[in-house]
Amino acid sequence: MRRRRRRSLPQVLLPVGLAAAATICAVVGLDRPAPPAPAPAAVTAGQPVLSASRLPDAGARLAADEQVGLSLDGVLGAPPAAGWQVCAEVDDGGIPVYVHNGTVPLVPASNLKLLSADAALARLGPAATFTTTVVAAATPAKGVVDGPLYLVGGGDPLLATDGYRPSERAWTESAEPFTRLAALADAVKAAGVSRVGGVVGDDSRFDGERTVPSWQASYLADGEVARVGALEVDGGTVVAGGRRTPAADPALSAAGAFAALLRQRGIAVAGPVAHATAPRGAVTLAAVHSPALTTVIGEMLRESDNLAAEMVVKALGGGTWPAGIAAVHATLVSEGIPVAGVVQVDGSGLDRADRVPCATVAAVLATGRLEPELPVAARCGTLVGRMVGQPGAQRVIAKTGSLTGVVALSGAASATPLPPQPCPPAGASAQPVTFALLMNGTLTTSAGEGVADRVADVVATYAGAA
Repeated sequence: MRRRRRRSLPQVLLPVGLAAAATICAVVGLDRPAPPAPAPAAVTAGQPVLSASRLPDAGARLAADEQVGLSLDGVLGAPPAAGWQVCAEVDDGGIPVYVHNGTVPLVPASNLKLLSADAALARLGPAATFTTTVVAAATPAKGVVDGPLYLVGGGDPLLATDGYRPSERAWTESAEPFTRLAALADAVKAAGVSRVGGVVGDDSRFDGERTVPSWQASYLADGEVARVGALEVDGGTVVAGGRRTPAADPALSAAGAFAALLRQRGIAVAGPVAHATAPRGAVTLAAVHSPALTTVIGEMLRESDNLAAEMVVKALGGGTWPAGIAAVHATLVSEGIPVAGVVQVDGSGLDRADRVPCATVAAVLATGRLEPELPVAARCGTLVGRMVGQPGAQRVIAKTGSLTGVVALSGAASATPLPPQPCPPAGASAQPVTFALLMNGTLTTSAGEGVADRVADVVATYAGAA
């Protein structure tokens, strides 16, 4: 568990601080703790501890702490948020300066991805990769593979054809990195292969469960997520009727896409495409590695990629959801992150039975490892069109989340605008001011996002003043 510390004031300020705290407690009705007192300023040689030169800084910090509490109480205690279930926490350097219903578990929507991402980076390591291989039952003879090639999935969520990313129009997804399926076809060509007896997709690294039973049927129909397997190409989708839809059999679809790439390179594909498991002792002809896990996680968080989140959690559990979710829980516990009240059904937050308190989200953010991978307000990912022209623009980096009646926003705020960066960002430096906000019972998504953006603006203003 995190140890919650409070700032200490020089003794000469204690009467003023206590009086201010008493006044605030008398007028504020929301259940946040009295704001912690500012930390004493650094003492230079020969400077008395109670030097008058230190009083303005301490007073400014106290004022900033009080103001952020009053401002957030005003946003969350007034319509429309006053009628919603809300939890919120703002931390400065890991020290809570504002808490409202911090331990109340709420539906987190895509903020659950923060827990999945943290566990993946902690357990697998930021440099981990997912490998897709091409194997055959025997070594090619004079360029001919006697039998099919097997395209074996290793759980890479970013495996795609070259035209996939440019075709995506949601947020800034078209700019995200991907693993080139074409690189595998190039490697097979370079190995001297001229003819194969078909292509088979092998996704046996994961189990056969393609969806979570309690997911709403509309998630697949609307393209919120694809059927989950260890071999996914183009996000597990195919073009049908002029639009992208989830593939009925992702591994079979991947095999078809690979066969087309082989033919484009002059390699004859004499047999059909199929879905099966590669034989034991198969010979590896080519392999391609995903970008580092930090990059995979960045795409997952910035674009709120549900399929990627589910694949990452399954990878954590050796191919199953129950084992992956257990691994997330165990990792959080090992990091000292509070898990009381956490209920995790999937990896992405699509399931409405998921529950997480703001205290857990805040503790995950306090690790600092996820900030460089988050969307940037008015610049990148799912926040590209939000907070434009507001205090949070280019200063708030946060994970969004929304389901019907649910809106979430959790991340960090910089004291000044982040330097110009590409999208995806090259990596934002860790910011000391973090925040977690989960809201259930929102009337509309737009109403919830409006409140969330106002909260983020308040936090950004606090980050510049604290």
